[in-house]
Amino acid sequence: MKRPISDSDLPPTQAALSAALRRAFAPPVNGANDEFEALLKKLG
Repeated sequence: MKRPISDSDLPPTQAALSAALRRAFAPPVNGANDEFEALLKKLG
């Protein structure tokens, strides 16, 4: 049976990319989306 790949199994560049993608597609934490929207309004 194959085990799932972990970040420690990957070269550093691929591990960093997988971590960034995991954070990008993770559900927002309490209020994080509101803070991001407020930042976009300030910048726009």
